[in-house]
Amino acid sequence: MGKHADYGQAILSVARGVRDDESDVVQSGIESMLSFHEQDMHEDNVVDQIMSVQATAHVILARALGYSPTLTSPFIPENLVEASLSTIDL
Repeated sequence: MGKHADYGQAILSVARGVRDDESDVVQSGIESMLSFHEQDMHEDNVVDQIMSVQATAHVILARALGYSPTLTSPFIPENLVEASLSTIDL
């Protein structure tokens, strides 16, 4: 498997949490994404230093679907999450 398999499992965890309506599983999946991001950051990639694109996207989707993941991270820009939510119509 490899380190990217853990990231894939995090994505599946979020999807399963939404499918099964289990907010704690959604949150756990996003937390796993953040953990993977912190382990796999590349110093030469400025985006990696600013945010976890995947975790941020999953927080936006989770909130748009009515979940309220309660996590704070310097890699999830809250202002981007809030701005994105105002434009999503699911």
